[in-house]
Amino acid sequence: SELEYRMGSSEKELSQETLNSLREEVIRLKNIVQDFLLMSQLKSETLVLRKSDFRLDDLIYDMLERMRPTLSTKNFDIKLSINANPEELTINADREKLEGVLVNLFDNIRKYGASRQPVSVEISEQNEVLSLHIQNGIAENIDSLQKGMGLGLQIAKQVIEKHNYEFLLSKSKTKFTIEIVFYS
Repeated sequence: SELEYRMGSSEKELSQETLNSLREEVIRLKNIVQDFLLMSQLKSETLVLRKSDFRLDDLIYDMLERMRPTLSTKNFDIKLSINANPEELTINADREKLEGVLVNLFDNIRKYGASRQPVSVEISEQNEVLSLHIQNGIAENIDSLQKGMGLGLQIAKQVIEKHNYEFLLSKSKTKFTIEIVFYS
């Protein structure tokens, strides 16, 4: 394969481009395996949620930090705003599964989003209901890229609904919006 050729043909260090390519491929394969596992568990109704209390903003910060190398390849600006009291940011959910949902959403943003427009991430609270609102512009060539878009979003929706939360999705010609509503 090309990777073996590059590694075997020279004793030089791997270039940053090669490392980024390898990272992308590992992440892609990991996500595929996780999606198939989740899909199987959802279909057979054997998905186990290991719920605990944690702050939603902490999860988002942690996820964005872990995804920094992947997201930085497209130079996205992410505008995060929190319109809730700190004591209202705690949710009861399976942190690992919810992080998987967010990783999937931000991976879609990286693949299909317009990097010239900032990604808006807002956490808000109203009447003791916490909401996560994610919005980004859609790339002009999205129609040619749409073949694999639905599976990850369908899994994300089912995982959120398994938590008894709400997953709302809307798409216009220029914007893609997801809202997750966390009921207490």
